[in-house]
Order: sequence, then C-alpha cells, then structure tokens
Amino acid sequence: MKTYQYQPGNGSNYDLVYAKYPGLNRYLLAWLHRGGSGGSSFSFDGGSYITAGYLMEKMGITYGGDAQALLGFLAEQGHETEQPSD
Repeated sequence: MKTYQYQPGNGSNYDLVYAKYPGLNRYLLAWLHRGGSGGSSFSFDGGSYITAGYLMEKMGITYGGDAQALLGFLAEQGHETEQPSD
C-alpha cells in the first residue's frame, strides 16, 4: 500500500492510497478527500477496462473532472482506462 499526492496538472491535488491485493490480480484505490481525512474507495480487477461512469458510480463521485483525474492516475499505474478522447 502506498500513498500519493497526485497532481494532474490542472491545479488540483488528490490524496490517494493505491495498493495491490497480495497474491491476487486485484487493486484498491482510495481517494482521501476532505483534506486527506476520509473519502471513498474502489476495488477492481487488474484486467478491467475502467470507465468514468463506472468509477463515478462506485466511488460516489459527482464531478466528471475528478473522475478524469483519477482515471489519469490509474492509467499512469498501468491500468486500461477511459480517457477524454475515448
């Protein structure tokens, strides 16, 4: 498990926790919004194609810009994600 201060280049900052489940092809992404004190999480299979709508539903995200930033982070980690041009 590792923590990240992810800055996608648009002036925003995301406190994230990202981890791979031991012995499984499964991952966890937690967004610690509210100043890093709490938030929402998303567990997914490593072979999944992750779309903005799915991520928003599972994490309770209401703003598409946040979803795109988190998808960008996951893409940087090597996951297949929907990007704005998809």
